[in-house]
Amino acid sequence: MVGVRPARTNPDHDQETSMRMPAGTAVATGVGAAGAAAFAGLWQAEARLRQTCLPAESLGACLSPRLPLLLIWPLLVTAVGWGALRWARAPRAAGAAGCGAVTTAGALLLYEAFHPGWVPPPVGLAALLGAAGFAAGVAVILAPLRAAVRVPLILALLVPHAVAPVLDRSTQRADLERRLTAAALPLLVPDLAGWRVTGVVVRDRERVSTMVTNGSRNVVIATVRLPADFRPPQRCGPFDFPVPDLPVPPSQPCRPVAADHWVRDGDGTTAHLLRRDDALLTVKRAIGVAGSADLAAVAGALVEVSPRRLAELGSR
Repeated sequence: MVGVRPARTNPDHDQETSMRMPAGTAVATGVGAAGAAAFAGLWQAEARLRQTCLPAESLGACLSPRLPLLLIWPLLVTAVGWGALRWARAPRAAGAAGCGAVTTAGALLLYEAFHPGWVPPPVGLAALLGAAGFAAGVAVILAPLRAAVRVPLILALLVPHAVAPVLDRSTQRADLERRLTAAALPLLVPDLAGWRVTGVVVRDRERVSTMVTNGSRNVVIATVRLPADFRPPQRCGPFDFPVPDLPVPPSQPCRPVAADHWVRDGDGTTAHLLRRDDALLTVKRAIGVAGSADLAAVAGALVEVSPRRLAELGSR
């Protein structure tokens, strides 16, 4: 009878791995903390620019060199983490750095999922998440564990990546519903086959812009409080919010189509104007190839929906 040979082990290698794991984890933890803190700082600067920039000034008014840097920053931090682990002579350095970066990204995504809008975490919190994420990810890869234990732990570290998108949609939808309710404006969408809501923007409780799309045809329904100088058919806007340092567009005439419904052709593009109590809706072409027939169809098929319903349509 032939016996089964036990698997060969290298006690010196296992002991060396165990000794280097704390040093490697400590080095990677520092890299993760510094990388996440710098990422949050860049993110905050970019968010401030987005809040203050004026897109009408120039085509690139809202672009900065930080944007591409933010996109590649996780790769840079992973590369630095790998280099630091190699310097510390830690085994499986590439896998450990990658797992640490993925874990940190999951923690940041989970934070973001509970905050509406594009809200970067505080630098201190980002550093803490980066340190914890890299420490956990690196420890899982470097620890002398059996595959039956290591694999479930790695999958557990990936859970935030699966949960965060679901939580984020719920957070954004609740925030949009809250802002639509606060605006207290009539909310209308077309009850028309093929047309769907693709975006909703609320600005300062004074304007709601709803983008509706049918293929490549895009139409914006802009709702504002009825302007004091709205006097159809002589004075019919445009009533867009003024942009600082740019001249206010002159009011254009319009022609009646039906009760509380006019068409304005004087500003270079056709727009349908509809009055709803103390609000004015402007249905106009956005990017794409929407024509006059599309505008007329959308303007003639508008139905009012609740803030909750519009938030559901706008956050799919």
